[in-house]
Amino acid sequence: QYIIPSSTLNHHINRLITAVIQAQIDMNITHGEYERAFQAALSASDLSVVLYLLNKVPDSQIIFSAEPCALTQPTLLSLIQQLSCGLTGKHLDIIFE
Repeated sequence: QYIIPSSTLNHHINRLITAVIQAQIDMNITHGEYERAFQAALSASDLSVVLYLLNKVPDSQIIFSAEPCALTQPTLLSLIQQLSCGLTGKHLDIIFE
C-alpha cells in the first residue's frame, strides 16, 4: 500500500483548486462578467491567480477607464490590497507589458 505524503497531496489539491478558479475566470471574461472574474481571483487570496486574471483581460481600458467603473469599490480595494502586498518589480513588468 502506497501512502501519499500530506505535502504532496496538499500541493496537488491546491493546483486543482487553482485550475478550477482559472476556468471560472476564463468563463466570466468570455461572457464579459468582469466583476465576477475579479471576485473569483481575489477570493483565492493567491497573487498568481490575480496576475493570471490581469493577463487574461483583453483590454484593461474596458474595466479601469469605464464610466462608471466596471468593478465595485470593494473589489477595487481588494485588488489594490492584494497587489500592494505581493508585487515585485518582476510582477510589475508582467502587468505593464
